[in-house]
Amino acid sequence: VVVIAHGPFASYDGFYGSSYWTTALLSHALLSLLIALCLFTAAALDVMKALKTETHTDPLSGLLNRRGFGERAAMLLQRCAVAKFPVALVLADLDHFNALNDVHGHAAGDWVIADFA
Repeated sequence: VVVIAHGPFASYDGFYGSSYWTTALLSHALLSLLIALCLFTAAALDVMKALKTETHTDPLSGLLNRRGFGERAAMLLQRCAVAKFPVALVLADLDHFNALNDVHGHAAGDWVIADFA
């Protein structure tokens, strides 16, 4: 506790009415606003990242969907073309998958897709 017994801050009214106190209040308010904006921006960036992930991946397998694959493939093909690296693509197909869904149900099909991924 600091007690000032003389000068312009000899009383609480003198201190709270001073330009020092006003500056301290404004500084605190601006710092609080800056921290709030930083937290809001961080939360917004997290939401944007989650939405982008959601729009580019399949929720069941976690693999890229058509949109995500197209964008990623275009980017990687461009990089490989610039660096003159050879490119290979491997495709996998689950034969008779529709029959598996028909016989064992979609829950079994979902399990196979998730396990295959």
